[in-house]
Amino acid sequence: MTRLDMDVSEDIQAILKELIDRKQKLDRYKRLKVGFAWAAACLFLFFSYSFYNEVLVPSQNNMITVLASFGNNKLLFFMLLGLISSYYMMNYFTTQYDKQKAKYDLLRAEMIDYFMFPRSSSKYAAMREAISRQLKEKHDINISFKN
Repeated sequence: MTRLDMDVSEDIQAILKELIDRKQKLDRYKRLKVGFAWAAACLFLFFSYSFYNEVLVPSQNNMITVLASFGNNKLLFFMLLGLISSYYMMNYFTTQYDKQKAKYDLLRAEMIDYFMFPRSSSKYAAMREAISRQLKEKHDINISFKN
């Protein structure tokens, strides 16, 4: 949504466009964070199962044999590398999500304060309700209440 279906000033158009862009970026970081969390969890389970069956059971608790078996098994090494990488990517996207969430919340609070400023005309109230309804339906952005 680059323009609203109603007559509003250009500065409100720019702020609403920025709000929508920040919401989309926030949603993208949330999806990536969850995706890498699932990847890390699945890799951890598969790595644990494979490590137990291919390294621990055959080595019979001999540490030298455990290290030798782990060093010879390239699949386990790459799974461990993937597990560590996905964990760090999940951590990175979590911090990016938190930063974007703070920026988004500040801009959303600014919009709510702007629209809640008392105006004398009911025209502004109708416009505010229409913009709020349109943002909620199309982009799942709440500018009616702070929470």
